[in-house]
Amino acid sequence: MISVRIPTADTGRDEAMRTISVVPTKTDFVRPEMKELLVEKAVEVAQREREVGGQIVIITPDEIADIKRNIELVLEETVTAKIRSHIDIPNIALVAVGEAEKVIEEFDLDTRHIYAYKVPNEEMLIENLKTGKIDTAVISQGNIEIDGTPAQYILGEVLNQNPFIPYSKYGELLFKLVGQMLDHLGKDKTEQELKRTLIAYKKEIAKEISSQLNEHSRILQTKYEMKVMQRATTIRTESYTKIKSDSIIDFKTKVPAYKVRKVVFGNFTKSCTDIVKFDSVPEHDFSVVLERSGEVVKWLRPVIGQLPISASGGSQYQPDFIVETATTIYIIEVKAKNELDDEGVLIKNRAAQAYCDNVNSVFAGSAKKWHFAMIADYNIARNMSFEELVARAERWSRQ
Repeated sequence: MISVRIPTADTGRDEAMRTISVVPTKTDFVRPEMKELLVEKAVEVAQREREVGGQIVIITPDEIADIKRNIELVLEETVTAKIRSHIDIPNIALVAVGEAEKVIEEFDLDTRHIYAYKVPNEEMLIENLKTGKIDTAVISQGNIEIDGTPAQYILGEVLNQNPFIPYSKYGELLFKLVGQMLDHLGKDKTEQELKRTLIAYKKEIAKEISSQLNEHSRILQTKYEMKVMQRATTIRTESYTKIKSDSIIDFKTKVPAYKVRKVVFGNFTKSCTDIVKFDSVPEHDFSVVLERSGEVVKWLRPVIGQLPISASGGSQYQPDFIVETATTIYIIEVKAKNELDDEGVLIKNRAAQAYCDNVNSVFAGSAKKWHFAMIADYNIARNMSFEELVARAERWSRQ
């Protein structure tokens, strides 16, 4: 909903500003029907104010003409301001049905580049046991004892690092991979030397296996249901308390990483909101790219709940940016290198892509196309164009 304040003709006193509420898209703003609606609502307000002692005094045609003239005076300025600060975000509520599942394909462990690790001496093991760097082990007359077999010992750590992998489904594959790792590490080592190595480097060894598990897995995303359909929603703004005008920093100012989350930036020309905060330097730099790029019409740093998308578990999806160009509206995520393959991030990405697909299907041919892109933060530089960054993002966005 938005409110447009319209001056109404009111005989016997000064013109008063009355509020009428509508639910427009940007194209609705410029249609003749919009002006007719505003006139109709303004006349209704003026008519109600003419009711005196139960008697209705009809508004004359001349007074209606005055209302139309007053609307003409303020409508152009109001519409221009609204269009500049508004992006049509359809209210197509996507709700995840069920939980996402991680599917792992059958594969053999690639040990070509896995370090075989040197055998630690007994003094090193004892020192690490004292400091808690490694788990408890039994050292008796130079012999090492661990819980279970070497395979069980490493498998336990692999499962600790991957708690969402169902052992009942992938136990056979996990044992095979652990066995292949032990074959690789056990070359030129005695049984005791291998156990020493496993105790000293258990976490690192399991991490190598976990990394390859992630490389050979994919998220079997749950389906999404469309719950609501509206062509546009109100732009929500963040509430920043105790913000003084002299504490707002120009968006072009460079701010160090430790300080960026505390700073409020302003003086934007394409942002839908006057002031904005960022979580990282790359996000801040990306806003500079948006302001300088000729292809960008406007952009928004959405608050929680702005996009009607829920990921698995019912959590609300909050992207980093929504960007509008002449032909397309983009949902943009800016992610660090270590987040690009994160399971939770990929689930949200698929939810965003599903939203874009549904919007494009429902409003095909009657609205701008929606597109999702995830941009690696190390690619962002202030002198780049938005188009170039989106092109680089394609590889990540289709995962």
